[in-house]
Amino acid sequence: MNHLKYFFSHYYYQIGVALFLLITLFFVSPDSQLHYTFGRNDCAIFFSSGKAWMNGMTPYVDFADSKGPLLWLIYGIGYLISHYDYTGVFWLSWLSYTICFLYLYKIADYFLKEKALAFISCIVMGIAIFFPWFHYEVKSEDWCQPFIVASLYYACRIVFSQQPIDIKNICRAFFVFGISFSATLLIKYNISAMLISIYIYVIIILIKNRIGLFKPIICGLSGASLIILPFAIYLIVAGAFNAFINEYFINTLKTINQSQYHSNFFHELLYHIGYAERVYYFIFSMIGCFGIYIFKHKNMFFLPFILSCFWIISLHHADAHYFNACTSFPIFFIICAIHSCRNILNKQQHLSTSITTIISLFIIIITNCFQYGYIDKTFITQKSAQYTEMITVNRILKKIKNPKVIYYYCIDRGDGIAANALPGSVYWTSQLGATTEMQERQLVDIKQQKADFIFIESKNQPDETIKIKTLEAMGYHLVYKYKSENNIGRLRAILSIHHIM
Repeated sequence: MNHLKYFFSHYYYQIGVALFLLITLFFVSPDSQLHYTFGRNDCAIFFSSGKAWMNGMTPYVDFADSKGPLLWLIYGIGYLISHYDYTGVFWLSWLSYTICFLYLYKIADYFLKEKALAFISCIVMGIAIFFPWFHYEVKSEDWCQPFIVASLYYACRIVFSQQPIDIKNICRAFFVFGISFSATLLIKYNISAMLISIYIYVIIILIKNRIGLFKPIICGLSGASLIILPFAIYLIVAGAFNAFINEYFINTLKTINQSQYHSNFFHELLYHIGYAERVYYFIFSMIGCFGIYIFKHKNMFFLPFILSCFWIISLHHADAHYFNACTSFPIFFIICAIHSCRNILNKQQHLSTSITTIISLFIIIITNCFQYGYIDKTFITQKSAQYTEMITVNRILKKIKNPKVIYYYCIDRGDGIAANALPGSVYWTSQLGATTEMQERQLVDIKQQKADFIFIESKNQPDETIKIKTLEAMGYHLVYKYKSENNIGRLRAILSIHHIM
């Protein structure tokens, strides 16, 4: 009992952060049971990949996508927790966000030196991180957040230290750097490229202070090995290492170059400047960066440099969620704002904390729910036309045990999640900017009837007719036509090699 009292009394605010996130995610996360499971994009592909892995299929050989194996392992664990929906993924995302926000709390506490104000800073950050322009689905960038913020925290401990830096603390920081770099490398490797900018700046500071790098680098390599080696060993033993290199690095670069969103750097820069939401975090973060002067810390150019690197690397695509890697930086703006109001907040500390928590929850939930249409008849009740239709679709797929599926020139949207559908081809779903070789491989597998079901999407009726006739010539039969259009306004249908009634 005494141990419990000690825990709750000393970790009061940390527990509050975890509960705040649980309530927030319960309402706004698309993985929550409050929202229907289907109609996803990226996370449906991640879940299908994780599910395939857990069902004995070999990554990059039997199925592939432009993401790393750690992301698929996360979703595979989510699948093991709950086979037929995203409940397992929801709890893993809550854990991930909790770790992220606890490090945000630690950053705020480092500068403010007051736990209540650190808690307020952390809670207000929820508005930034769950801003609806950026957070409409759990993306790969979101899973990188704990590693980004952890690296940022330990970097701040070194860069802004007012005391001689203990070598033990430096080694601890580099161990976390190694873990963070390797983890993001195996989730989405451009994030790891962003993190390199943090590590370079820290190394420069250590060199300026004439601190030896041998022990820190060894610790960094140890942390990296802790993550990379198990995956490398598995891929080598499974005979998939070469396929991993080819698919994850080489083919991903090819698909990026062929993406409809891709253009030269200056075109992307001008494009993004034209959209206020794209520079939302950049503006507020830069203000926070210069606000470091309030705390009389040296090395104030650390944050603008890091943020600029993150923001520039994010320019390789036009989609807003690519900037999720930058969502932790407004913490410095918030810290400076809280510091300016320190006297006011301290007068009624408990009242300030309560009001801030309630207001933040209200803003996050309301903005997200209205932005994505959660406040309608589908909210909680799930009684929508799409939901009813997906039940029908899964009943059809369940007539075949663990059916294999291919999405013919379209994207996996989680249609077969309740039927435990598995990839029927290494390229079972079309990737953005898919190469000719990928498309040809998918077509070969369709001709060889490796999938039980083929999903198609069409822009119009003539296009749908052509695709159906093409697949019928290969031995497939039309089994279902969607009554409602999907979220991008396209007609959809399902064909099967089986005569299903």
